[in-house]
Amino acid sequence: VLYVDGYPRWEQRYLKNLLLREGSIESSSLLLATDRKYIQDGDIELDALPDSLEQWREFDVLVLGDVRPDVFTWDQLDQIREHIAVNGAGLIWIGGPSATPAAWWGTSLADVLPFTASAYDGSAVGDPVLMQPSDVATRLGILRLGNDPEEQWPRALASPQAGWSQLRWMQFIRNPGLKPITEVVAWGVPAYGSPEDATPAVMSMRYGAGRVIYVATDEIWRWRYGRGELLPERFWVQMIRLLGRESLARTGQSALLTVSPRRSVVDQPVRIEVELLEQSLIDRDLGSVTVEVTRQRLPGEDDFEVFEDEVVLRPEGRDHRRYAAVWLPPSPGRWEVRARDTLSLGSALSGEAIVSLPDDEMRRPETDHPALAALSQATEGDVIAPADMGELKDKLRDRSVILRSEITESLWDTPLALILVVTLLTCEWVGRRLIKLL
Repeated sequence: VLYVDGYPRWEQRYLKNLLLREGSIESSSLLLATDRKYIQDGDIELDALPDSLEQWREFDVLVLGDVRPDVFTWDQLDQIREHIAVNGAGLIWIGGPSATPAAWWGTSLADVLPFTASAYDGSAVGDPVLMQPSDVATRLGILRLGNDPEEQWPRALASPQAGWSQLRWMQFIRNPGLKPITEVVAWGVPAYGSPEDATPAVMSMRYGAGRVIYVATDEIWRWRYGRGELLPERFWVQMIRLLGRESLARTGQSALLTVSPRRSVVDQPVRIEVELLEQSLIDRDLGSVTVEVTRQRLPGEDDFEVFEDEVVLRPEGRDHRRYAAVWLPPSPGRWEVRARDTLSLGSALSGEAIVSLPDDEMRRPETDHPALAALSQATEGDVIAPADMGELKDKLRDRSVILRSEITESLWDTPLALILVVTLLTCEWVGRRLIKLL
């Protein structure tokens, strides 16, 4: 994955770190601007942007944020378009208030935008919105953010009461300007308005052998407040894996095994999914796919107890292309997930799940406000809301101590200190005279 953005912003910061943490994705993240220099991050180091079609083939998915096209040459823009159309690469656009999509209309990549210039005039939706997936998301197998297979979109994201579920900024894209082959994957529904005023939030479009997805907001990072990294990770990783499947099929891989979330806690539902990429496997109409889950020995773990589990994946949908099941981790540790039906699937499939205890402090690195409030109450303290910061000075107790007679004596004002310094200098001078250094 190659991720290019134009400047540091919250979405860029969290998406970059997400790509670094995800072990199944190799990425390179760049911040590029014509008048600034930034440091790149990622598993792949680049001396420069690819300048040939062969070099672009190394990347299965491209992510373009709010970056100006000036950082690319005209040849590079043509190569990106050809890489998508011919090689089947995937492209994700992340809209922003600066350059995307306004600065791209006069370039060759305007062809891979899922709407025309008449659909967007630079304005944003006036009020906060809630994202609501469409049937297209279900068909593509993305935006499945819930733990329950029957409820793939969490209820908290559909309610404005939580606060963090509201996206404060989204581009206002008009439906009549969508290209004929564009599909709306998710809508931006006004949090306190009529659903009839919904605007496209996530769009998908086929372009040649590849696929393009446009996300009209850079506010997905707000979902971290409710569930940590879980919801943003599922949102972005599922899209990236969708766009990379064509590349996986070209490399000869016939199926794909995914574990979501990769990091979980004991007894938290973990979704295990196998997706068939070859039509010959789909035509076999497999009734189920069995995977084995085995706990791995950790470094320094002496009392190691072998844990093995077997999970049967059932088909989802009528096309028998995707098989899934929910597994509940019984104990913490590093678990290997491996498909047992390698002869049926035609390739060895494996994944990994990292499970921790529910009370592990590293499981939820975000601030635990209820725990802090309980600690404050137990120590006879107070919890002050940001709006009441003016009361802080009145609630702070006066811990100052008044000394009626303060006695201070400076070290360098004593006669002993002066005698020691003069004696040391005299001894050094006498010694130098004796050995004829002076």
